[in-house]
Amino acid sequence: MEAQATAEASRPTREARQGEGPQDPDDGAALHPVVAARLLNFGVDARQRKDNHEAIAAFLAALEAVPGEMPPVFNLGEVLLAEGRHEEAIEWLWKAVRICPIGPGSRHGWYNLGIAHWKMGRPEEALLFLERAARAAPTDLEVRHNIAVISLALGRYETGWTEYVWRLVVKRNKRPLSPLPERFERPVYLRCEQGLGDILYFFRWLPALKARGVTSIHSKYPAKIAPVMRRAFPEVIEGFGPEDAVDLFIGDLPLLTGEFGVLPPVAFLDPPAPMIRPAGQRKSVGVTWRAGTKFDLGQWKEAKPELVADMLRAANAIPVLLQRGATLDEKRLFGSSAIDLCADAESPERVLDIMPSLDAYVTVSNTNVHLAAGLPNPVRPAMHVLVTHPPEARWMVRGDHSPWFPGMTCYRQNYRGEWEPQTFDRIKEALIE
Repeated sequence: MEAQATAEASRPTREARQGEGPQDPDDGAALHPVVAARLLNFGVDARQRKDNHEAIAAFLAALEAVPGEMPPVFNLGEVLLAEGRHEEAIEWLWKAVRICPIGPGSRHGWYNLGIAHWKMGRPEEALLFLERAARAAPTDLEVRHNIAVISLALGRYETGWTEYVWRLVVKRNKRPLSPLPERFERPVYLRCEQGLGDILYFFRWLPALKARGVTSIHSKYPAKIAPVMRRAFPEVIEGFGPEDAVDLFIGDLPLLTGEFGVLPPVAFLDPPAPMIRPAGQRKSVGVTWRAGTKFDLGQWKEAKPELVADMLRAANAIPVLLQRGATLDEKRLFGSSAIDLCADAESPERVLDIMPSLDAYVTVSNTNVHLAAGLPNPVRPAMHVLVTHPPEARWMVRGDHSPWFPGMTCYRQNYRGEWEPQTFDRIKEALIE
């Protein structure tokens, strides 16, 4: 959130007010308060049109005109954070919280310090700053949402699931919920408020909900995931349920049921027979190189397809392309031996049927990972998951494995969002074994 300027808020100090009338900031002279405010707002406008370089120049000029004032200091820290210049952002954000250490106005500085440390791979420090922000603004959804995400990524599940009730994907003013009573003898309607993979993930809590004695469970699935959900949860009645059903969000199930720890994935116990029979001894390796959304509440995950293609070529593997929306140029990177199943990748049920035929699968985190997690070990392909930074909470913050996805190997980006050169070497070696 950018700090909009007013003439009063941006009033220069005594030293900065020497001189007469409006001045061009480039001449080094002090500015009239009105002109200083216009300069600051020019930077805010530049940010809104995604011209961060022009915004930085404007905020630096504003700082010369109004040294010691909060708006240009805070805005400069925030735009540097958006540019990925995290160390510089932290320096300016510290100045901002020193100017305004307590009160509602300090929320932005503490919050952005937390986000900067999270993006730099310092989750423990990030939580400390976000908790300061929460003290300044206890009902702020952005603050509480990020406390939840980072706590879960650190394995602090009780705190994480308690805070997750404030998540941003639920567009309503949420308040902490009370756990369900020991016996909840009512029909319930489960609202699938999140993405397809999230639906599979949160349905892990269905046994805990059933243990509370609910009389029936109803849910309306998104069309793409519905065939898979019917296979995994035949006991759920598809539809909107009776009038007396209690509406529950699937993301609230950990808190409502009181099951805070790691639960096993959903199970697909009757996988199909293999379908792909490549000639010779070359391994067939599924590949997906991007997923997610670039919207404000989404998370974009991507590995350059040329890096993946080069690695599979070095491993002498047959690529099985399972990328939704792949372009022709991307497909050509994998060579003439690649098996193009990108059209099949539009259907989670089709992907579920294909997976037992793969020897391995190299992918970013997506719905297909949740599908693979539900397959029994004898038919699940060896999963090599490219975890982008910052990681989704279920992949944790460190290590080569996640307790939520047993048997899968993680390969993590560094805090700059880069894949280290040895990342693909490690995958290649695993495929050759």
